[in-house]
Amino acid sequence: AVKLLEAVVWETRSPRDAFLLAQVLRAAGRSEHAVTTVMDLLTADADNLDYLVFAVETAAEVKRFDVAAKSAAHLLARHPHDFRAVTAV
Repeated sequence: AVKLLEAVVWETRSPRDAFLLAQVLRAAGRSEHAVTTVMDLLTADADNLDYLVFAVETAAEVKRFDVAAKSAAHLLARHPHDFRAVTAV
């Protein structure tokens, strides 16, 4: 499933497909690659709530606390009153 989705993302360049790939990678135990994928998405859409929450949670899972902390700070700065943002950090 991962290989197929990677091919789709490569072909479509769709952020939605890339985020789905990140979620599948995480579910498949490839969380480090999921972090890289979502960080790429954040370079184009830095304030995206879904991407930021995912980055915080997944980076923390793989002990990338530098990435998790940076993403958490940005998340709270951009979405200070959102329940998902507050509970993610």
